[in-house]
Amino acid sequence: MDDFLRAVNGSDQFDVRNVAIAVSQALAAKPLKEIKGFFGPTRWLSNFHYVKVRWNGEEYRTTEHAYQAAKHLDPEFRAEIARYDHPRDAMKAGRSRPTRPDWDDIKVEVMYKVNKQKFRQEPLRTWLLETGDAYLEETNTWGDIYWGVCNGQGQNMLGQVLMLIRDELKMEGRAHGA
Repeated sequence: MDDFLRAVNGSDQFDVRNVAIAVSQALAAKPLKEIKGFFGPTRWLSNFHYVKVRWNGEEYRTTEHAYQAAKHLDPEFRAEIARYDHPRDAMKAGRSRPTRPDWDDIKVEVMYKVNKQKFRQEPLRTWLLETGDAYLEETNTWGDIYWGVCNGQGQNMLGQVLMLIRDELKMEGRAHGA
């Protein structure tokens, strides 16, 4: 990421205006067939990207924070997860206790809802739409074969959720004459 920031900003400091320009230029350069891995210039597709979302009336720093909090029914524990600065810490906390009894039945819906909020916000909405019809894959090296793909294996549920949201945003745009 530091190399990317230096290339975009000329420094290690994050400046969303310059990142927005770089992402738009990278996506506009040629139609993408696929995006595999949500890091570097496509880190904004990751659940670790900082963008405020709400779940059950509470505000969270990232979709990862909200997703991890949704795993639990204890409001005090959800508030604790919300207070973590880094999504990695929210993830660790969310995984530290047993999940709610219905978690397997609702986890995809939760992921969809928090990401739908994320990608209704600009510039993320525009960036997602600018991926066109590219296949989005949450390629990883940490063995997540449910939400992503590791070593060529996996269901890529996060990628599927994001492609669904992108398709819905396209349809909404057409319905509003955009």
